[in-house]
Amino acid sequence: MSSDKHDSSNLSMPTNSNGGYMKKKKEESFNMNEVRHLAANFAITCEKGYRDSFDSWYSGISKDWRKIANRKEEKKEELYIVRLFDMFDGWIDISEALPEKEAEKIFNEHTKNGTYKTRYEHGDYYAIFPSDTKMLVTPERLGR
Repeated sequence: MSSDKHDSSNLSMPTNSNGGYMKKKKEESFNMNEVRHLAANFAITCEKGYRDSFDSWYSGISKDWRKIANRKEEKKEELYIVRLFDMFDGWIDISEALPEKEAEKIFNEHTKNGTYKTRYEHGDYYAIFPSDTKMLVTPERLGR
């Protein structure tokens, strides 16, 4: 027998429990979102007492799991507040929470397009902050 040929006479096809030949499963590929989704859900199932194999679990899950794993999270629109730093009272809100473009418009109106009262050296000055930023120096905290 030459070394480039393989003897396949002793190889057998896998059989199912009824003795019939099993069809080879098509290879599947997964992206990282899908791998994370499968791993997390299989781990949760095992924590709840599941003791069978991953293959058994995977063959029994809903076929729309890929849609769930790959859905995009809705991006929340970030909101901003324009604030004035008053040397006597601290930070004062000039606007309510607004989308970035609207906050920039108000900021530009108060600062001559960002050329006036934009730094601490200017005394009172304006700045834009994400709406969830909590200021430490405010008239309320100073008791005013």
